[in-house]
Amino acid sequence: MKSLKHKKIKNTWLLFDVLTRQIVSESFDIDAEQLVKNENFKIIDKYFINKTNLNKELSLYKMIIEGKGCTENNVNDYIETIIKNYTTKINISELQSEKYNLVGDIRRTFENQNKNLDFALQSNVKNYKLVASIYNIFEYISNDDVMYNIEQYMDAKNYIYEYLTNKVTKKYMNESDLNVMDIINNADDEIDNFDTYKSLDNSSKLLLYKVLTEKFNNKYKEKLNKNQKRILKKYVYSVYDSEEFNQFIINEFQTVTKIINDILPAVHESTVDSNKIIEIKLNEIKNQISSILNKKLIKEKYVLALLKAYKLFDDVRTTYKGK
Repeated sequence: MKSLKHKKIKNTWLLFDVLTRQIVSESFDIDAEQLVKNENFKIIDKYFINKTNLNKELSLYKMIIEGKGCTENNVNDYIETIIKNYTTKINISELQSEKYNLVGDIRRTFENQNKNLDFALQSNVKNYKLVASIYNIFEYISNDDVMYNIEQYMDAKNYIYEYLTNKVTKKYMNESDLNVMDIINNADDEIDNFDTYKSLDNSSKLLLYKVLTEKFNNKYKEKLNKNQKRILKKYVYSVYDSEEFNQFIINEFQTVTKIINDILPAVHESTVDSNKIIEIKLNEIKNQISSILNKKLIKEKYVLALLKAYKLFDDVRTTYKGK
C-alpha cells in the first residue's frame, strides 16, 4: 500500500502562490504596463486563465478554502460535490501534462532570475495543512490504479471536514497566516482596506495585478517610505522561517535601535506635548526590540513592528527637520 504524501512541487495552489508572490514582489519596482510583460505574469496567463484544467483545479481548491461555515448536515454533500466535480470536469491526463509544463516554465523563469523554485516552495502559506490535505484528497481520487493508504486519505478528508465546519482549532493553524496585504493595511492606519484585492477570484488573478499596481502606485507609494517598501518587498518573497530572513529582520532591528538611541535625546528635551507621545512610542519600540532580538523565530508581527518604527521615524524627521 502506497503512502499518500504531499508533494509541494505538484500542488497547484502552492505553485500559483509562488507565482503571485513573485509578481507582487516585483510590482514594487515596476509599473503596471511593465508588469503585464513580466514572465511570471505570462505563465499565469498561459496556465490559469480560461478553461485550463489547472484553472479548474485551482477553483476547487478555492471552493474548499473559502467554504467555511458549512453545517454538519451539509458538509459531507459539499465535499462530495467537489470530489465529483474533480472527477467529472477535470481531464486528469491533461492536468498532469499542464502541471508538468507549468513547473518546467516556472523553473526556467526562476533560473533566469537566479531564483530557486524548490526553495521558494518552502515559503509559509496560509492554511498550509488545509492546502496539503486538499492535495492529498485530489491525489487519491485521481489515481484509481494506485492503492493508497486509506487512513491517510481519511485523515485528510476529516481535516477538511473540521475546517469547513469551523472545528479546526487555532493550535492546528499555521501561525504564518498573515499575508502581505494585511501587513500593508496595518502599516499605516490612514491606508484604506484592500477590499478589492480580497474580493478577487483567485482563478482570475489578472485582475489582481491591474488593481494592485493601480492602487499601490496611486495610494501606497505615497504612504510608504523607502524603508517600508524595502522590507515589504523582502517580506513578500522570502521563506519567513529561514535563517536568512531571520537575520535580515534582526539586522533591521539593530539599525532601528541605533536610530532610536540617536534621536531620543532631542525628543526628550522637547517641551511639546506631542513630542512626549513620540518619546513614549520610541521607548516602547526599543523595549519590544530587546525581547525580539532574543527570539529564534521571527514572526510577522515583528515585521509589522518594524514597519511602524520606520513610519514613526518619518514623523520625527518631519518634526525636527533642519535641527
